[in-house]
Amino acid sequence: MDNKAIGSQDVGYLLEIKAEGVFLTVYPLADGQEVLDQMKIVSLLQENAVTDIDEELIGEVLEQRTGEQVAIGSVSLPKAEWHISSDKMTVIVSFVENSDSVLITPAYVQDMLAERGIVYGVIGENVRYLAAHPEEEVLLAHGLRPIDGDNAYIKKYIDFSRQNIPSEMEYDRVDYKNLNLFFIVKKGDLLAERIPQTKGTPGKNVFGQLVHPRAGRPLPLNPGKNTQVDGDKLYSLIDGQAIDGHNNISVVPTLKIDGDVDVSKGNIHFNGTIFISGSLREGFSVVTSGDIHISGTVNGVVEGNSIYVGGGILGAHGNGSVKAKLDVHSTFIENANVTAGRDVIVSNVILHSTVSAAHNVIVKERKGLIVGGKVQAGNLIDARTVGNTSNIVTLLKVGENPLLSKELRELERKISLESEQLEQIENNIHWLESSANVDNKKVLELKRTRFLIAGNLQRDEKQADELSEDIGQLASAKIMVDDIVYTGVKIVIPPFIYIVQSSVQHVCFQAGEENIVLGSY
Repeated sequence: MDNKAIGSQDVGYLLEIKAEGVFLTVYPLADGQEVLDQMKIVSLLQENAVTDIDEELIGEVLEQRTGEQVAIGSVSLPKAEWHISSDKMTVIVSFVENSDSVLITPAYVQDMLAERGIVYGVIGENVRYLAAHPEEEVLLAHGLRPIDGDNAYIKKYIDFSRQNIPSEMEYDRVDYKNLNLFFIVKKGDLLAERIPQTKGTPGKNVFGQLVHPRAGRPLPLNPGKNTQVDGDKLYSLIDGQAIDGHNNISVVPTLKIDGDVDVSKGNIHFNGTIFISGSLREGFSVVTSGDIHISGTVNGVVEGNSIYVGGGILGAHGNGSVKAKLDVHSTFIENANVTAGRDVIVSNVILHSTVSAAHNVIVKERKGLIVGGKVQAGNLIDARTVGNTSNIVTLLKVGENPLLSKELRELERKISLESEQLEQIENNIHWLESSANVDNKKVLELKRTRFLIAGNLQRDEKQADELSEDIGQLASAKIMVDDIVYTGVKIVIPPFIYIVQSSVQHVCFQAGEENIVLGSY
């Protein structure tokens, strides 16, 4: 509580009310000073809530006037009720009923807190409020709670939650042919990252003591199949399909699709081998750098390394298109476009289709039939039957590798352009070197460019020669038919063309010196 003093030596007395007691000092009577009335002192004490008054002692002090301080009573201090939380983070105080509110001041409350060692988080506004409303429970201090550390977690860079959700397009449209059924990654792709746990931030209780936070829990970053952990990051070791495991991510080089590729699965784009247990429906595509195995039929677009079709390749409405870097194997091909960088092998029939193979087209098993359309191979076409009795136009062509020919034409155009550039640079160098003020820097730049173009030209000319040699070796190309070739079939072996005028059997077509020569199978 605050010390309180009433009176002074000038008025002849000093009344002091302190926590440790009540004291009265009466000074000797000065000239002209009135004699102090005992009732006045008693009244002053009562006004200041001092109820334990020794009136007899007061009278003696007034009579003696020694000028010395005399203890004449004690003060009954207000009694507070304290509620300090078990974690020492909050302090709530109220005063018991009938406490002397005169003595409860903000300073008194502050002193109470200090005596208890409460030094942190004292709320000054609430201290003043309690002094004015001592009967209420008031929060006087609040500690700073620690902030616990965050647990480590794995941040995945593949949103597996979007699986089976159509891809978004412009203007708030969605692409129902791309359903995110599979998540394709490339070698070296970042798949996931471990965000480490944190220690947290310390706090303080109302006694000023440090309160330590709970540190976050660690979490291991486990590698899945064909993945590698580098520090806190997980990378793919191969091209393939990312699979979300229980606590890791794996990458597999194969993709297995149950059922048909249709509106329920959308287009498939992958970097490994694909197995499809059903068919590829019209309007959908399967594209990969690996092999493709399709158990059913194909009536869409397929591109891959080698393609194996258990059913057949259909091209209704011009939608069937198959392109293989190496081989195509199928039961039949009908109204479709098929291109292979090596061989096309069909076990039954090729009907009204455009088929092109860099090396061989083989149609030998079962019917072994080619009817309608155009079939082209670099080295060999080997079939059982070609054409039919209706004389449907059927074109067979060998002796020209369409892929090599296209590559050679592109190289020849590039060689021509490089030769022109080289000639222009030579002219510019000659002109600069013969001028009065030679720009040596420009000459040096041109010579460097000339060196690069000359090197490219030399490599391209060498590659063109090799391609020409490969194409030249196709002179021995032939068409072999084990059973029958019907009237109307057109045979092309550059530079010759032969149209079958009457059906022939067990025949081999090959280029002679002046025309196409027919030999035995």
